[in-house]
Amino acid sequence: MNLNMPLDINDVGPSYEVPLTPEWDLWGEDSMINVCEVRLSMKVTSRAILTRPLSPIPCPNHHLTDLTFISVPPSKGPPKPYLTASFVNFGDYTGAPKSELLLVSFAKRNPPSQHAHIPDWIPHLDARQTYDDRVLDFTLLSPSRDSLLVGLMNLSGHVPHMKRKIKGGTIGTMHVLKLHDLSVDDNWDVAPIMSDMTRACRAIPANVAYSPNRALLCSVAASTFSDSHISIHALPRRRPDPTRPLTNALVAESHNLLVAAIRSRSSSSDVIHALASPAVYVQTVVDTLCEVLGSLTKESPNLRDVWTAEVLGVAGEVFLAKSRRADEADKESLLARAFAMCYEDQIYDLGDIWHLVCLSTWFIEFVEGVLRECVLAGDLSSFAANGGRPNSSLSASALVHLVHPYSLGRIRMILGHVKRFRDRVALLTAKGENAQIARDVLLDVVDCSGIDLEQMGGVLAQVHQSLQGVHGQ
Repeated sequence: MNLNMPLDINDVGPSYEVPLTPEWDLWGEDSMINVCEVRLSMKVTSRAILTRPLSPIPCPNHHLTDLTFISVPPSKGPPKPYLTASFVNFGDYTGAPKSELLLVSFAKRNPPSQHAHIPDWIPHLDARQTYDDRVLDFTLLSPSRDSLLVGLMNLSGHVPHMKRKIKGGTIGTMHVLKLHDLSVDDNWDVAPIMSDMTRACRAIPANVAYSPNRALLCSVAASTFSDSHISIHALPRRRPDPTRPLTNALVAESHNLLVAAIRSRSSSSDVIHALASPAVYVQTVVDTLCEVLGSLTKESPNLRDVWTAEVLGVAGEVFLAKSRRADEADKESLLARAFAMCYEDQIYDLGDIWHLVCLSTWFIEFVEGVLRECVLAGDLSSFAANGGRPNSSLSASALVHLVHPYSLGRIRMILGHVKRFRDRVALLTAKGENAQIARDVLLDVVDCSGIDLEQMGGVLAQVHQSLQGVHGQ
């Protein structure tokens, strides 16, 4: 303690002034990445762990965001390990950040060193990639295990109008890069990174991982614990080879993944999730499962019963998931939402009227087809009653919509929407040429179809009531 310090604190002389050292100017990012080789020595008398530092890897003086070791399965020879390093440069924090990706490979020393302090691995900087218009978020080994999967986040985007009620939007993209130069692999498509637009700023993936069969990508958002949520993203798909017959990419990929999952007794929930998507046709699912059963039976004919039971279990899970999604979609009433999205302030948005015109046109054509099958069914019934046996071209699938309460209820709902939409548009005074054409097209389709929507609605209501009574009994 300095006893000569004056009592008057305000009158401190120059000898007692301590200059402030700007320590933040002395700190910064390390310009080297240090990697060590760890060797486990197992001897009879002792066990030891030996570490030998490798040559330092030079890197830019930016913020290091991620270090990932990846190992590529070898086609010939031993596996070759890689190290990816991601950096973000914020500059002076007045502009958009810039990202940089480094790829370092490790090769065995040939011939091996006999010195105990010389490592066997030699690092080598293979490629460097810079992103100025996007931010690098994550890096993984691709699903094919021979390339790199990166996630790039957009720096800007379009925010939809709140009245449009659009839930999801694209906040980034996933690309597959070649390992030797980090260039984009043209053999793979680009997959979007989707997010709920109400939490777009809080939905940046902080951590990602593959599903059990590498069919999907799961991410955890970089948000608070109370707002943390898991998102599931579709991965990029390999583009079809133009020299080979055109096949469904989903069928080819799902076939291989399901065969591997069934044979290894692992979970196939991620493949089921992809096949249960509303965008996948039922026939596509059937073709995929038939191919899976054929491949398993061909490899092990004696286990055909086992493979059949496994494939039937997967089929049950897929169609159960599809039915659940269909029920949810029906509860939300997608068609009612489509009309509501175009109906604002008691008027229809003429910019979206063509979408509803196309929907109404499709429905009128569908109803005409169903009524045509009803007429043919009546003619065939009367002809058969007189002893005839004509060759019927009747489509039984079209009549299912009229004999099941669920499908008949949906037809009634859509019929009511189309009738109200037609009546509303007929009263509108179109001021523009585009709106006038849309109005004329809709009235021409509905009025010239020969279908009385109001009378048909009453008939369908009676049929629906009778069907409910039959099923109730």
